[in-house]
Amino acid sequence: RPADNVRIMAYNIEQITQVLSPEDRVERIYINFCNPWPKKKHRKKRLTHPRQLVQYRTFLEDGGEIWFKTDDAPLFEASLRYFPLCGFQKQWETRDLAGSGFAENIRTEHEQMFMEQGLPIHFGIFRLEKDAPCAIRTLEEAYAWKEPDEDDGEEPDQA
Repeated sequence: RPADNVRIMAYNIEQITQVLSPEDRVERIYINFCNPWPKKKHRKKRLTHPRQLVQYRTFLEDGGEIWFKTDDAPLFEASLRYFPLCGFQKQWETRDLAGSGFAENIRTEHEQMFMEQGLPIHFGIFRLEKDAPCAIRTLEEAYAWKEPDEDDGEEPDQA
């Protein structure tokens, strides 16, 4: 039967709160193979960065999930730190989706391409618990939050 509970939209994610309001309810968000924004000065643009996660909280229902896939290990590891800061609890994770036996996976074109290149796919399911203790609940808190200085092997940005 035709699906009546799916909506696919093409919008700039930074403007998502202009499209979806707190009255809208979303049960699941899929983030598949987004730009990893590896330079430290660009990380705030990541789709899993706290600046984005607090915006998703406005329309993601309590208990709603984010399913996140990437071929980029540093992005995945950073995201594992971001999610709990914003009230998301890890439900499931793997650093090798193909070998994990996860039966509900829908393989994407990018996923197939990366697998053919021999790259492992990192995957996690993160559930929003709106009453869970979290460090960042508002956009103001997200903008004030500073990513910890970590040695990520990245060359310093040139001035």
